[in-house]
Amino acid sequence: MRTHIKKRLLILEAVPEQKNISSYLLGYSRAFPQSSVFDATVINLAGHKPLSELVALWDTYLTRKSYDAVILLHSIFAAGLKLPRRWRLLLSHIKIPIVYFIANEYYRMPSKMAFARDMKISLLISQCFSEDVLNLYRKHLGCKVIGLPNTGFDEDNFRPGPPISDRPIDIGYRMVPGPPSFGHWEREDIAWVIEEAAQDRFVTDISLRWEDRFGLSAWADFLQSCKTQLAVASGGNIFELTDKTLLKVSSLVKGNPGVSRKEIAALYPPVSDRMPLRTLSSRMVEAAATKTPQIMYPEEIGIPLKADVDYIALEKDHSNLNSVMDRVADHQFLNTIAQNCYQKMKKYVSYENIFIKLDRALDEILM
Repeated sequence: MRTHIKKRLLILEAVPEQKNISSYLLGYSRAFPQSSVFDATVINLAGHKPLSELVALWDTYLTRKSYDAVILLHSIFAAGLKLPRRWRLLLSHIKIPIVYFIANEYYRMPSKMAFARDMKISLLISQCFSEDVLNLYRKHLGCKVIGLPNTGFDEDNFRPGPPISDRPIDIGYRMVPGPPSFGHWEREDIAWVIEEAAQDRFVTDISLRWEDRFGLSAWADFLQSCKTQLAVASGGNIFELTDKTLLKVSSLVKGNPGVSRKEIAALYPPVSDRMPLRTLSSRMVEAAATKTPQIMYPEEIGIPLKADVDYIALEKDHSNLNSVMDRVADHQFLNTIAQNCYQKMKKYVSYENIFIKLDRALDEILM
């Protein structure tokens, strides 16, 4: 049997030091150095580093050392481009493959596609598993494209909480409203309908306010304090590389703060022309790791989660709301759901399994 030779990877990220940093921006950079699949070196380019320091980093890590590939993680270009211009120029001329983990696949997409072309990337990593989405990227960029979740099963930071019956919060949720260009309002709807149905029956801690979000450790503590969590698949129902719908909707909302959902929806493309991009949320993975059962709208997200086996399914028209609320009170059922989801997520999105898939993709572009 052939011995696996670890590929040497240079991992670049740009994660600022702030209290409520999204956990998915931290997961990969922590997991890569611990991997049995790769020999990884991680550099964080965030902060106001002087030019001399950036040049010294380049000289240390790319002039004097050899790598099989360079990985640009999600934080390099999430909201804004964080890769210094000098690094962009130098990386665009190196002879080893560049892998780009694209983030926020609903925002500044023309700029992200231009960045991918300028960097001459060999492999694009989407957070989506839909072949329609992946094929659109392939056609546009002409490179290899695969889907990987934006985070993996993290047993160091997200451990199973106490027994369900010992947790003080019946239903918890932390989210911010999605952009109206998503083509849905599921993040808000699930919060409002569950909050109303839970009145006088359950203890809830549900918030859609940005200032109520948690940092990494506090988020793990919150999950472990909840008997159930609300969850919504990430992404939207309208995926475009042009930002066409985003720009139209943003222009309308900016000039009309009280605009209705109906007025916004009038700007959406016909349903037959829409390409959804719905993905596994990092919140789903983290709730599963803490053995916190989730109430979710059914959605195809690339992981074979089964309704009312791995999660409590709330129909999008809320027609089964009463039965869902009854199940929140059934602790034995909740324990079963939590255990099932824990095992399923651990199987499909462990970092080792993610890295094996990435390793195979790198094999194909290094041939």
